[in-house]
Amino acid sequence: MGTITIIIIAAVAGVVAGVLSNWIYDILRGQGRLPDNPTMKRFMVVVMVFLPLIVVSVLPDLLDLNGRSAAPALYQVRVVDAATQANIPNAKVMLESTGVPQVVYTDSNGLAIIQLPTNGTLTLGRLIIDAPTYQIHTEQIDFHASTAEVKTIQLNHSE
Repeated sequence: MGTITIIIIAAVAGVVAGVLSNWIYDILRGQGRLPDNPTMKRFMVVVMVFLPLIVVSVLPDLLDLNGRSAAPALYQVRVVDAATQANIPNAKVMLESTGVPQVVYTDSNGLAIIQLPTNGTLTLGRLIIDAPTYQIHTEQIDFHASTAEVKTIQLNHSE
């Protein structure tokens, strides 16, 4: 269903809700349950008319229905020895960006997978890789680049 169709349905629902609230107000006022207050009546009608439009405009963001994938983006790093190209297991891979740094460790294949925030706010970060007997590797990374590919990082032995 298109956005225009949803807006039209919300507008019609708002008009119907406004008419119903006006009718209900008149019935309750006639029964003595509500005071004869034209300002209150107008307020109720306006709220009921615009409430569906407000819900339709806010709901997609709350439910993340704006075409973004609900699945988390993953950033994959393979850590290898620069001289031998052998995988380095148990290397500490840390992503520093806004908030608390994420820390993961490479598996037996030298692979570390970092889950990126799904809200799309993270674009740049600093990747720090630390493994015993190797030099610490630090680099700036851009997450707008393809996250589907595995980034290979080569570590040199420390002196």
